[in-house]
Amino acid sequence: MDAAIANDPNNFKAWHVLGRWQYEISNLNALERSLVKLLYGGLPPATLKQSIHAFEKARALRPEFILNYFEMAKAYKDNNNKTKAIACLQVMLTLPIQTEDDPAIKLNGKAMLKGLL
Repeated sequence: MDAAIANDPNNFKAWHVLGRWQYEISNLNALERSLVKLLYGGLPPATLKQSIHAFEKARALRPEFILNYFEMAKAYKDNNNKTKAIACLQVMLTLPIQTEDDPAIKLNGKAMLKGLL
């Protein structure tokens, strides 16, 4: 991811993947962190704030990327920013379908939005 971004800072997919990676790492529980430390020597720090920054960068580069809005909404929700999570989902639901996965992502987004309202 870092190499892809270094080679092309405008690579929206690399920014999105970085955001997903940071999101997943930031959500590891204590047992999972201990196992990773034991098996691999640890992981670099990753926070929800870093994850959100990467998702925001991906959005700035490709504002029609539906999956990014869904993942960013999850990060905002987990970071106790319900208002921004709702806003991401509302925008996502207005975007046109572009990939075969988009209908399912929108369906999941609708369900998440319903739970936030």
